[in-house]
Parts: sequence; C-alpha cells; structure tokens
Amino acid sequence: MKEPETFITEMPENGLGEWLYGYTSSDNIYADRRGNTKKYWKEPSGIFLLLVAAFLVFWFVYSVIFAVIDGGSVFLHLSDGFAVFVMVIIILLSVFGGWGYLVRLEARLRARGNTENEDYVKVVEEQNKFLNSFNVFTDYIVLQIAGEEKIINRNYLETVKLFRVAEGYQVVFVSKFGEEIDICDLVVPYSQFKELKKCFNDKLTLKNAKKAFDGKFINQKIVVPVVVGAALIAISSFFGLPIFSDFKSFHEFLCGFDGLNCGLVFFFSIGVAVAVSGIIALAKLIVYKVDKT
Repeated sequence: MKEPETFITEMPENGLGEWLYGYTSSDNIYADRRGNTKKYWKEPSGIFLLLVAAFLVFWFVYSVIFAVIDGGSVFLHLSDGFAVFVMVIIILLSVFGGWGYLVRLEARLRARGNTENEDYVKVVEEQNKFLNSFNVFTDYIVLQIAGEEKIINRNYLETVKLFRVAEGYQVVFVSKFGEEIDICDLVVPYSQFKELKKCFNDKLTLKNAKKAFDGKFINQKIVVPVVVGAALIAISSFFGLPIFSDFKSFHEFLCGFDGLNCGLVFFFSIGVAVAVSGIIALAKLIVYKVDKT
C-alpha cells in the first residue's frame, strides 16, 4: 500500500483513539480558555492578589464589628461594603480569567439563543479566529490553528520539535515526508514538558528559538508592567502615606477603614502585582535567554 504524501488526514471512521493530552492557548478575551493548564491564580501575582482580596474583606468586617461595638450602625458602612465588593470582584475576575467569560456571556444573552443572530455569529467568529490548541490521542493529533482544524496521523509523525521561547515552548510537528506544521500563537508553559515527553517519548526534540526575547517581549512583558506598576505604587503612596501615617496602631488602622483608604490599598496592590509580573518576566529573560542571532 502506497504511503500518503502528507500526515494530514480526514476524521477517521473508527475514531481518534484514547485522549492523552491537550493544551489550549489564547490571549483574546473572546476565546474559550477551558483546557488551558496555565492558571494565573497559581502564579505569584495571582496568589498575592487573592491574599489582597481576603485582606480587604477582613479589613471591612473588622472595622464594622468595632464600629458596632462603639455604638455605630451597620447601615453607615453600606457604601464602603459596596466598594469592597467591587474591588474583590475585579480581583477575582482578573485572577480566574472571568473577563472573557463575561464578554461571551453578554454576547449569548444578546443573541438570546438564536445561533443565526448577527451578534452571536460575530463573537463566535472572533473566538475561533484566536483559538489555538492541540489534543493528542493514541492514533491521531487534532490541531486547531486560528479556528481551522487539522488532523495528523501519528503513524507518519517523525519528530515533535519544541522551540524554547520566552514563556514556554512553541510546538512544531514534522512528518516522515519533511512536512512541518506549527502553531505560531500557541506557547506551552515549561511546566508541561513532562506531559509532552510522556506523549511523544523519543520523538521529542528541544531546540532554542531565535529571537525568543525580542523587543516586543521586552516591551510588553517587562517594560510596560514595571512602568505601570511603579506608577500605581507611586501615586497611591503619594496620597496614602499622609493618611496612613496618622494611625497610631494597626488596630486603629483597621478601624479607620473607608472607601478611600481601601481604594488606595487596592491600587497599591495592583501596582505591586503588575510590577512583580514584569520582574518575573525579567528573571525569565536572564535565566532562559537564548541566542538572538
């Protein structure tokens, strides 16, 4: 039987085999990130923001309790409670990737179940445009590249190249016929190497990508976060230090909760988280830097 000239095939009638591994990646808010194993809440900045959210809630509850003990009314703190609620929701949506979900939910509500609705179709097309993924089965690999599906027959798979870039690996599938397929906008985190090794064994090769840490990466991942974070820290400190320096004890500080003080702590914390993300990216640049020539 003559071998095909490509390892791209149609959907097999007998199925794809057992699912072994999959990864989905997209930076677009319309894209469904289910299956993406990178979780922001597990990263240092995400953990820090969750602790900040917990502290804001504790701070508000603490101040209300002692205000009531001193004869105050809970109703006087409703506006402060709303401020805390908004800030905590912003943190949770940011940490758990909820903004994209809200955008897609709003589109579905506008469509009201009508899949022919113009708004719904537009959002689905936008989602598919930025959807990149691959799923590994025992017999086949299913790729989604900008929403276009391709199926690879693993019998004709020669090599799986991993090109190390700034934030992980770019994956390139190479056939026995020299054909190459890569998913340019999909980067698998370094933490997934063991899973990839388990799927592809000796077919896996690791290479250093050229220009992995180019000017775009430095600007977007290091310069902008550090500058924006430093600006938020500086502005909130400028207004906050004169206020907070008047408190004689930590208890007095906790009892002095109001919307303004909460907002200053919130923006200071956001600044720290953003700046730390830039510093972590800088550490990656130092640790994982590859040949730029």
